[in-house]
Amino acid sequence: MSQNTKHHRVTNYRRRDLRNTLESRLGLPVEKRRLVPQLFRLKITNIGLDVSDYTILDIIKEFGEPEYINFRDHKDSRSCISDFKDNEIATKLIEKYNNFEINGKSIQVTLLDQQKRKRDADQERRKLRHGPRGGYGSHYTKSQKPIEQRNKTVDELNAELDAYMKES
Repeated sequence: MSQNTKHHRVTNYRRRDLRNTLESRLGLPVEKRRLVPQLFRLKITNIGLDVSDYTILDIIKEFGEPEYINFRDHKDSRSCISDFKDNEIATKLIEKYNNFEINGKSIQVTLLDQQKRKRDADQERRKLRHGPRGGYGSHYTKSQKPIEQRNKTVDELNAELDAYMKES
């Protein structure tokens, strides 16, 4: 049975004991977070259709080995996306090859903002999930939800717990 049918939705279930801890409210400590190495993404555009992948690959590898590379064909030109571990490699490549002419066409080399791209992808995912007319519905009204919710500190949570225990 397919999990992505229209009427059947599978959600990720978290155990109640894991869900209701202070750690889940305050967020994970910095030491426990998984660190993802930042990659610097370059976009090379306006590549002529007669320029081979190997020519562009040689230009890129002149400065260092890319972590990722992808070529795309468009109607009247081509583009290339490549990721580097080191920002220096990316900036050197931009300095040397931005507005560089290959086979009569001037290529453009730009550094892409990965954080903006991630935010845009998250927004698109939300739109797909909730559709053009909103979410799946809720028995809560919008006015019941706080407008801005900040994470409480451990001291604030302890004071709240003490006040609750004194009431009963």
